[in-house]
Amino acid sequence: MSNQNFSPSPLAGLSPEALEEAIALAGAGKAPPRSRRRANPDELLLIDGVGPKNKAWLNEQGIYYFYQIATMNIDQVAWLSKNLPTFGARVYRENWVAQCTNLARGEPAR
Repeated sequence: MSNQNFSPSPLAGLSPEALEEAIALAGAGKAPPRSRRRANPDELLLIDGVGPKNKAWLNEQGIYYFYQIATMNIDQVAWLSKNLPTFGARVYRENWVAQCTNLARGEPAR
C-alpha cells in the first residue's frame, strides 16, 4: 500500500555520515507512533537492510508501511536505529528514510 500523498522527512536528503551524526546528537530518541495494520501492508523486505527478523520487529512496533519510515523525524530515526534488534546502524548507513520515500512513491528503493 504505497502512499504517494505524504510529506517526506528532510532526513531523506542526508548522507549516511550526516544522518549518523544527527542520530548521535538525538540521544535515545523517541518511539514513532504506532499504526494499526490495514489491508495490504507494504513489503518491508524491499528496504535494503531489512531481513525477516527486522521486518517482524518493525511490525511489532506498528510499522507496516514505507510512508511511516519516510516521514520519521530525527528522534524517531534515532530510536529506531538504537532499538532495532539486529544491525541498527543500517538505518542510517542504508538511509532507510530515503529508501522508504522512494518506495512509498512507487519507485525503486535506490
